[in-house]
Amino acid sequence: MLSRLGHWLDLMLNALLWGSLTVVGAVVVPMLFMLLTPKALAGMVAGQLFVMESVMVLVVSLYVLMRKTMARRTQAADQSTGFSSLPWAAGLNILLSALMLTVVIGKITQSEPQDRAFWHALGSAVYALMWGFSAKQLSDFARPKA
Repeated sequence: MLSRLGHWLDLMLNALLWGSLTVVGAVVVPMLFMLLTPKALAGMVAGQLFVMESVMVLVVSLYVLMRKTMARRTQAADQSTGFSSLPWAAGLNILLSALMLTVVIGKITQSEPQDRAFWHALGSAVYALMWGFSAKQLSDFARPKA
């Protein structure tokens, strides 16, 4: 029973993370720029959303890393585990969200106007990578156990 609840929680957290990344990146932020007249205001709101999304990625990925590490430790010592069972997507998401929170968002807000395009492009690429790795995390928990 407790194992099923843990699996459900793992699946739900990863589904909510991937879904929120999808909705914010593909729907909410473009709508902000279409509906808000001062584009600077839309950018400020979008930046706050990206900060919140990055924090969510960091927290959920740390949780996934902890759960996968605990699961690997409880496996029998003679069982071989392949690359697919390693939580590499969660580890990369942790690094990417830390990069987004510590470097990219600060550079966007503090850089000169001519340099902002580069930091916006880098932020978009990092966000897209976090989205992809979150989909991988979700598929790891959604896949039925063999």
